[in-house]
Amino acid sequence: MKKELIITLVALLAAVAHNVLFWESNWGINTLFFSVILVGLLAFAKPESLQYSYTRILAIGVLISSLMVTLHNHEISKIVYSFSIFLLIGFSQTREIRFLYYGFLLSLSGFFGVPARFIRQSRT
Repeated sequence: MKKELIITLVALLAAVAHNVLFWESNWGINTLFFSVILVGLLAFAKPESLQYSYTRILAIGVLISSLMVTLHNHEISKIVYSFSIFLLIGFSQTREIRFLYYGFLLSLSGFFGVPARFIRQSRT
């Protein structure tokens, strides 16, 4: 199997396992587990993206915001956590991003484009 397909399958299985294990539970330690898995997948899938300081800062920000969700479980910490994950995904998709909004838009396009890419890769 291709490396991209394996990474997509692992990310999909991690998301499904997260939803199954923590379906009706409050946000807490599960966000910390999910963040560690997400940053680990990023380091494995795109190690070149961690060369840039903004991606490392965003990865640390995701881990800190997930820790704040675990400790405080407040709505503001949940919003910051969600926003930081979208930014991390967007900034890890490209090498040179000049604007914060462009990174956020890239994360949204990746979020909605993954199912289509997965179907195309599984057919080949």
